Amino acid sequence: YSSIDTYNRCPFVYELTYDYGFQYPPTHSQNYGIILHNCLHKIHIDLKNKKIVDGARIIDIVDKCWIKVDENVKKDNLVKRKLERELLDYYQEIKEYAKEVKSTEEAFSITKKNMEINGRTDLIIENKKGEIELLDFKAREKKGIERTNVEFQLKMYEYALKDKYKFDKLCAYTFTDKGKTYFQSKEKDLQDIDEKLEDICNRINNHEFK
Repeated sequence: YSSIDTYNRCPFVYELTYDYGFQYPPTHSQNYGIILHNCLHKIHIDLKNKKIVDGARIIDIVDKCWIKVDENVKKDNLVKRKLERELLDYYQEIKEYAKEVKSTEEAFSITKKNMEINGRTDLIIENKKGEIELLDFKAREKKGIERTNVEFQLKMYEYALKDKYKFDKLCAYTFTDKGKTYFQSKEKDLQDIDEKLEDICNRINNHEFK
């Protein structure tokens, strides 16, 4: 999805990054987002396997996933301790909310004559009401979530997995404030996604990099 999002934001940046291999150092927020996603993945695996996650397990997970986010050791440790507390709170919340973890980091592929899109979802659960939910996690607050284009992201995942799952809810979970933003699942949206992906891939194949 990140390559699709890059093209939507700026085709020229897509060309520099994906065609020419330009690289730039990750920002503080990007590193933190990587840490968060890796930690959540390990917690979700434990949940799926019915393992108990306690404070010691959280500390172990964060240690294994940690990337330095601040050159100041004291500040770096403060961020680390804060994340440990937040992850333990999250575990208690999701343990009560989810009846079953269906899949974590579910791989998908969309293949047509002019495209091959591969990716992974964050989490698929069945909640206590028996509804199947697709969740994507963002290391940010709920405010301004619509600017991240997460609705398109979730519906692209839904489109990719439509033959395997019938989703009742699509959810963007903003970790900073534990906010949930839900999007409706509509049959028409799947056709729209198909057309949008065709258009984007055609423009990439035609080297349209404004």
